[in-house]
Amino acid sequence: MYFNSYIFILAFLPVFVVGYHFLNNKALFKLSLVWICVMSFLFYGYANINFLLLLLCSCAFNFGLVNLMQRFEANVIRKTITGILILFNLGILFWFKYYNFTVFNVNQLFGKNHRLLEVVLPIGISFITFQQISYVIDCYRDNKRKISLLDYLVYISFFPKLSSGPITLGDDLFPQLEDVKNKKVNYNNLLIGIYLFAMGLGKKVLLADTIAKIVNAGFDSYHELGFMNTALILVLYSLQIYFDFSGYSDMALGIAKMLNINLPVNFLSPYKATSIKEFWNRWHITLSKFFAKYIYIPLGGSKKGDLKKYSNTMIVFLISGIWHGANWTFVVWGALNGILVVIDNIMLKYKIRIHDKLSVVRTFIVTTLLWGLFRSDSLTQYLDILKNFLKFKFEPINIKFIEIFNELVEVRILARFGLQKVIDFAPMIPFLLFFILCLCMVFGTKNLYETVEHFEMNHKRFAMTTIVLLMCIVSLADISQFLYFSF
Repeated sequence: MYFNSYIFILAFLPVFVVGYHFLNNKALFKLSLVWICVMSFLFYGYANINFLLLLLCSCAFNFGLVNLMQRFEANVIRKTITGILILFNLGILFWFKYYNFTVFNVNQLFGKNHRLLEVVLPIGISFITFQQISYVIDCYRDNKRKISLLDYLVYISFFPKLSSGPITLGDDLFPQLEDVKNKKVNYNNLLIGIYLFAMGLGKKVLLADTIAKIVNAGFDSYHELGFMNTALILVLYSLQIYFDFSGYSDMALGIAKMLNINLPVNFLSPYKATSIKEFWNRWHITLSKFFAKYIYIPLGGSKKGDLKKYSNTMIVFLISGIWHGANWTFVVWGALNGILVVIDNIMLKYKIRIHDKLSVVRTFIVTTLLWGLFRSDSLTQYLDILKNFLKFKFEPINIKFIEIFNELVEVRILARFGLQKVIDFAPMIPFLLFFILCLCMVFGTKNLYETVEHFEMNHKRFAMTTIVLLMCIVSLADISQFLYFSF
């Protein structure tokens, strides 16, 4: 089930929120947690019941062995059980995500013909794996940490964060679920949640999905593109993944807020960053914190000299690249990001500064070029795209991209309001206005978390929320998966 679907918006979400607050209003607090579990299981298993069975079996195995580990004081036994659980969780991830990738590369390298398997990747498998591992490691470090099976199932399965994060640690979630103050309906939180959900839905449906249609056409015909159109497609994909992930993050936080639960902020205007290092402190914030806590710091962090610090940084970014996908494009993408962060650290050490505005432009250009690698099907395709880009052949915007844009529901609605003659006379105008609007939103507006810091639902915000929701519902003819669902 997707956040951007009729069944979720019009049925699942209202039933979920009303049911949760009804049970808490009746002081049925345990039952309200059961309600979260049941609805989260329904959400996750809606598309494929096998995904749900895998999730339940994984939770049972992790919870059972952690409880077994906590019965022992001997560090050797506890360390052994922890190692087994980490290998178990990584083994599931490897089987579904990396088995075919490994076999394909072995076949290529050694001339073998091992058969590839038809594997369906469970949604959000990487996020689930990391949350399971974080719980295992935290319990190993603190043997007195004990929670019930119900709390554990809520922690792992809570559906707003299940598919694409934010990666939430138990210490962030459990106190909020246990706080009696959070059991009462908070109408301000409810309004904030609806506002965040609506704005996030708008980013996904009205912006990211609109851009995706042109980006897909561009990558399908990349051989035909010159400098201008290649640059346009790369910038558009940079905007697409921005609005797609930002939209999901807003919606996830909005849903949780309706229940008086604050999930950690995961996205903070990353294209306003003045360096790649700062970019990764703003993009997928909880993933960066996870890598820092469970990989970077255990490796020694920055305490053992610059060389060790830089090598640890490279290890983390290589793992990040592999985590994002089973393709050499992701590995190289992670390595390049790591190199750039190391360069930023060196510049910081020697106090080499660039004007902030120039730094923002530089960061956006670099991340955009790297997103092109992220989006490419292979390294060969990306190199061909770069060749097109470096030809500096200045050609007009491909008319096919304009036609795709002008066939969108929103543009056809404008045509019905008497603007068809304007569109026919200058078909590029709607697209250029849309493109400028997207750039203005990215670089010239506050992020939503700043907006709701002192939130008040006035007439203006109420009207905007209503209009955005209605426009999204009208535009939901094609339900598309969030990009990070694949990770």
